[in-house]
Amino acid sequence: MSDYGKDLNGMLQSLRDFIWRECTVKKKYEDKIVCTYDRLFKITKESRFTDTRYVPNRESQPGSLVSVGNTVETQVDVGKTIATTNYDHVLEIYHRAKNQRCADGFRQTADPAKSLLDFSVFSERAHDTWLLKLHGSLYQYKYEDSIFKTLEAPEKLSTRTIIQENMMIYPTQEKSMLKHPYHNFYSIFKAQAWTKLIAIGYSFRDYPINTAIIENLDKNRNSNLIIVNTDPESAISNLGKLVQEKFRNRIIPIKGKFGDDAVFIKLEIALKVDDRERYQVRLREKQEEIRRLFNPSEEPS
Repeated sequence: MSDYGKDLNGMLQSLRDFIWRECTVKKKYEDKIVCTYDRLFKITKESRFTDTRYVPNRESQPGSLVSVGNTVETQVDVGKTIATTNYDHVLEIYHRAKNQRCADGFRQTADPAKSLLDFSVFSERAHDTWLLKLHGSLYQYKYEDSIFKTLEAPEKLSTRTIIQENMMIYPTQEKSMLKHPYHNFYSIFKAQAWTKLIAIGYSFRDYPINTAIIENLDKNRNSNLIIVNTDPESAISNLGKLVQEKFRNRIIPIKGKFGDDAVFIKLEIALKVDDRERYQVRLREKQEEIRRLFNPSEEPS
């Protein structure tokens, strides 16, 4: 191997190590995670809007490609379909702590710490919460023809687990989104018709995901994209000028850090209005309440 190849492999390994360190959730944060997502899902549940869910047909075999051409249509609350590019187990931790069913594309095996890829769980749980991890996950692996997930790192499990490959899309692997199983999760996400999509901390730098979002805005003229970000306007700019102009009144920016009280107040408003203009009117009406949560010198946005 050339020195260049060795350097590249070394850089990739450093990147993997960094991601693992940063995305492993420490036990001390679990109570805060549960509290934060309790507030989020309470607000989404109280929204008067619903999303149209398209459920893949039941013919999908364990680990096989998902057919979204033959689907069943049903209505679910806003917030029941969660798509994320994050690798961490924050959402799994939340649903486990709340003892709530969550379909993630994997079926539990006889080993309680291990589940195998099986897209048919989405058909069986048509009204449950869906979790679509578009870039893979920590503790998601491949061995021969099987893709599986574990509750923690294999070396910490009581049973011996053999792995060949960690199943995550790293920032240097743009084309992996087109491969199995990533493309299957993406296809399910792209097929959904949402009314309110809340993008939390997403920078809009992933072209395929942006395409799915823009197509939904184009097809569903009553839909809103709600962006929660410390710099939402910068995130919106990554969608491109034409998209910003075309959908400006249907994109609602919420400036702030997810988990802050002010962000939840703004989010509650955003989920009760039909467009950005009405959101801004309602926000001004709540201005004094939000000011008390902000630095007095900072204008709410």
